[in-house]
Amino acid sequence: MKFILYSGGNNTLNEKLDIELLRLANSDTPSMTYIPPTSRESRYHYYQWRKYYKKYGVKHFTYLAPDLANCEKTIEKAFSSDIIFLAGGNTFTLLSHLRKSGLGRYIKQLTKQNKVIAGMSAGAIVLSPNIKMAEIPSLDSDENYLNLRDLRSLNLVPIHFSPHYHNCEKSDSELKLFSRRSNRLVYGCQDGAGIVINGNKFKVVGKSFVFNN
Repeated sequence: MKFILYSGGNNTLNEKLDIELLRLANSDTPSMTYIPPTSRESRYHYYQWRKYYKKYGVKHFTYLAPDLANCEKTIEKAFSSDIIFLAGGNTFTLLSHLRKSGLGRYIKQLTKQNKVIAGMSAGAIVLSPNIKMAEIPSLDSDENYLNLRDLRSLNLVPIHFSPHYHNCEKSDSELKLFSRRSNRLVYGCQDGAGIVINGNKFKVVGKSFVFNN
């Protein structure tokens, strides 16, 4: 079980997390698959993402949009990559498309294959038990324009992850309350920070805050 949760930010901010990502892949020629919340306007971001990771020596990339009619061969190729990268965007959209396409089930199965699953912002939130963090803090929440009511998610990591964290009284109060109600740790990570999980090993990279009851 290998996971990296990115808060966000520009590429320079995330270099330490990127080094951890490639270390976990443990391959001289790692392959990567990019999964955006939706195919709409995501090709540009994919090409920018691909250009960035080429500097680390990555040569093999796959694009897999969950809202497209992907054939079984495309899905198999995508999930044969060493690293599966769930991109940022609207968390409700991402979870909804992962459910409808069935790709969420494939991602869960990858934990048995020693793959590295990385998530950026929304992509990190969907790895948690549910996506309530998309609504908290209320000062910076995703719009649930799909009116998604079942917020249960992939439940692959035992914590809740709050990306783009900024210290303020209202946000902290909401995160504390959610930690108490969910009885789980909440990690608020500033952009450039994140969480690395490798089996039973848990590592915080960058400036992060923990809310525990």
